[in-house]
Amino acid sequence: MNRKHFLVCGLVIVGLLVLPERAVKAGTVIDQDMVDIWGKKSGLVLSYSKKRLRIDQKDGRLSTIMDFRRNRIVILDHISRSYIEYSLSAWGKRVSQRMRSQRRDQKREIRVEPTGAEKEINGFKTRQIRVFIDGVLFQDNWVTQDVDLEEMLKTIKKGVGRLSGVSKAEMKEMEEIYHKTSEWGFPILTNEYWQFSGKTLREVTEVKRIETQDLADRLFTPPKGYRRRTQ
Repeated sequence: MNRKHFLVCGLVIVGLLVLPERAVKAGTVIDQDMVDIWGKKSGLVLSYSKKRLRIDQKDGRLSTIMDFRRNRIVILDHISRSYIEYSLSAWGKRVSQRMRSQRRDQKREIRVEPTGAEKEINGFKTRQIRVFIDGVLFQDNWVTQDVDLEEMLKTIKKGVGRLSGVSKAEMKEMEEIYHKTSEWGFPILTNEYWQFSGKTLREVTEVKRIETQDLADRLFTPPKGYRRRTQ
């Protein structure tokens, strides 16, 4: 479980209005694909219900369950059929210590600009907006107002923030990007740009589908037959 995994959850999943009561009870499933800066493909399926979030890697190796009501995180290793469990606060400390040397504390200027371009992506009507940090293009987003995920986003944003290991300045920056982009809609396709050795590299996140489903409580607990590990 690395920093990028949590940042993806915090930014891509972390509004608009409040979810209808039926949708809150039934649950929401988001299927997304990613391509990292080196061209490696991966994917996640995120399932949310009743202040609980489950993240399944599409390769079938790992799943992560965050129960914000019970202050716990469970990481399932499907290969060894085992799991580890921590309180969210304890896990946040572990991540924070691991990422301390990579933190950035200075404040940067965030600017969001619409381009006027529109297109349909995976059945969603989207418009293009761009995010600049200190004048440099950081994200090229295609966002939609076809979905309404505010209740889910608020819960995840609160929980994921303390797990990401970022500094206060970085967290404020993430929140500023969230607020400035959310007024335009929810990101369906995000191109994120990183500078590396004088080159600009691109990372892609694409939402393939968003569905309302009835999610069983057992989805947010370790499966029967899985043994608990101490670490």
